[in-house]
Amino acid sequence: MARAIYQVRLVLKQELEDEFNAWYESQYMPSLMAAVPHFYSARRLVGEVNGERVYITEYETSTDDMAIAIAEMRTPERRTVNAEFYAWKERGITVHESVKLEERLFIRQPDRS
Repeated sequence: MARAIYQVRLVLKQELEDEFNAWYESQYMPSLMAAVPHFYSARRLVGEVNGERVYITEYETSTDDMAIAIAEMRTPERRTVNAEFYAWKERGITVHESVKLEERLFIRQPDRS
Protein backbone atom coordinates (compact mmCIF):
# COMPACT_ATOMS: atom_id res chain seq x y z
CA MET A 1 0.00 0.00 0.00
CA ALA A 2 1.25 3.48 -0.83
CA ARG A 3 1.43 5.71 2.20
CA ALA A 4 -1.04 8.53 2.52
CA ILE A 5 -0.28 12.04 3.70
CA TYR A 6 -2.86 14.18 5.45
CA GLN A 7 -1.82 17.76 4.73
CA VAL A 8 -3.12 20.86 6.49
CA ARG A 9 -2.38 24.31 5.06
CA LEU A 10 -2.84 27.41 7.17
CA VAL A 11 -2.46 31.12 6.62
CA LEU A 12 -2.46 33.06 9.88
CA LYS A 13 -3.08 36.65 10.83
CA GLN A 14 0.44 38.04 11.04
CA GLU A 15 -0.01 39.57 14.49
CA LEU A 16 -1.00 36.18 15.94
CA GLU A 17 1.53 33.94 14.17
CA ASP A 18 3.99 33.58 17.03
CA GLU A 19 1.29 32.89 19.61
CA PHE A 20 -0.54 30.39 17.39
CA ASN A 21 2.65 28.60 16.33
CA ALA A 22 3.77 28.22 19.95
CA TRP A 23 0.41 26.64 20.88
CA TYR A 24 0.10 24.52 17.72
CA GLU A 25 3.62 23.09 17.90
CA SER A 26 3.88 22.59 21.67
CA GLN A 27 0.32 21.49 22.49
CA TYR A 28 -1.88 20.70 19.51
CA MET A 29 0.47 18.60 17.39
CA PRO A 30 1.93 16.51 20.24
CA SER A 31 -1.55 15.74 21.64
CA LEU A 32 -2.81 14.85 18.16
CA MET A 33 0.11 12.52 17.52
CA ALA A 34 -0.47 10.80 20.86
CA ALA A 35 -4.21 10.38 20.20
CA VAL A 36 -4.18 9.21 16.58
CA PRO A 37 -2.39 5.87 16.15
CA HIS A 38 -2.79 6.05 12.37
CA PHE A 39 -0.56 9.16 12.26
CA TYR A 40 2.98 7.88 12.66
CA SER A 41 4.99 10.97 11.74
CA ALA A 42 4.43 14.68 11.33
CA ARG A 43 6.38 17.61 10.05
CA ARG A 44 5.62 21.28 9.74
CA LEU A 45 6.85 23.52 6.96
CA VAL A 46 6.57 27.20 6.21
CA GLY A 47 6.83 28.97 2.87
CA GLU A 48 5.49 31.92 0.97
CA VAL A 49 2.83 32.08 -1.74
CA ASN A 50 1.86 35.39 -3.33
CA GLY A 51 3.47 37.31 -0.48
CA GLU A 52 1.64 35.37 2.27
CA ARG A 53 3.32 33.01 4.70
CA VAL A 54 1.78 29.54 4.42
CA TYR A 55 2.20 26.86 7.08
CA ILE A 56 1.92 23.25 5.97
CA THR A 57 1.65 20.33 8.35
CA GLU A 58 2.02 16.86 6.92
CA TYR A 59 0.91 13.80 8.85
CA GLU A 60 2.05 10.45 7.47
CA THR A 61 -0.59 7.79 7.95
CA SER A 62 -0.58 4.04 8.22
CA THR A 63 -3.86 3.79 6.34
CA ASP A 64 -5.23 5.28 3.17
CA ASP A 65 -8.68 5.32 4.83
CA MET A 66 -8.60 8.83 6.24
CA ALA A 67 -12.04 8.39 7.81
CA ILE A 68 -10.38 6.22 10.48
CA ALA A 69 -7.75 8.83 11.32
CA ILE A 70 -10.29 11.67 11.24
CA ALA A 71 -12.55 9.73 13.63
CA GLU A 72 -9.57 9.32 15.98
CA MET A 73 -8.97 13.07 15.78
CA ARG A 74 -12.55 13.79 16.84
CA THR A 75 -12.94 11.54 19.87
CA PRO A 76 -14.65 12.96 22.98
CA GLU A 77 -11.27 12.96 24.78
CA ARG A 78 -10.00 15.51 22.25
CA ARG A 79 -13.02 17.80 22.57
CA THR A 80 -11.14 20.50 24.50
CA VAL A 81 -8.10 20.72 22.22
CA ASN A 82 -10.31 20.59 19.12
CA ALA A 83 -12.39 23.45 20.52
CA GLU A 84 -9.18 25.42 21.05
CA PHE A 85 -8.25 24.85 17.41
CA TYR A 86 -11.65 26.06 16.20
CA ALA A 87 -11.37 29.12 18.46
CA TRP A 88 -8.05 29.86 16.77
CA LYS A 89 -9.69 29.28 13.40
CA GLU A 90 -12.22 32.01 14.14
CA ARG A 91 -9.66 34.36 15.68
CA GLY A 92 -6.45 34.03 13.74
CA ILE A 93 -6.58 31.62 10.80
CA THR A 94 -7.48 33.17 7.47
CA VAL A 95 -7.01 30.03 5.33
CA HIS A 96 -7.51 26.44 6.51
CA GLU A 97 -7.31 23.70 3.90
CA SER A 98 -6.93 19.97 4.39
CA VAL A 99 -6.22 17.39 1.75
CA LYS A 100 -5.42 13.69 1.64
CA LEU A 101 -2.49 12.99 -0.65
CA GLU A 102 -1.46 9.60 -1.97
CA GLU A 103 2.16 9.07 -2.75
CA ARG A 104 2.88 8.42 -6.43
CA LEU A 105 6.65 8.31 -6.31
CA PHE A 106 9.36 8.47 -3.68
CA ILE A 107 13.04 8.64 -4.60
CA ARG A 108 15.80 8.79 -2.02
CA GLN A 109 19.35 9.58 -2.99
CA PRO A 110 21.90 6.99 -1.88
CA ASP A 111 24.11 7.96 1.03
CA ARG A 112 26.83 10.16 -0.47
CA SER A 113 29.07 10.58 2.54
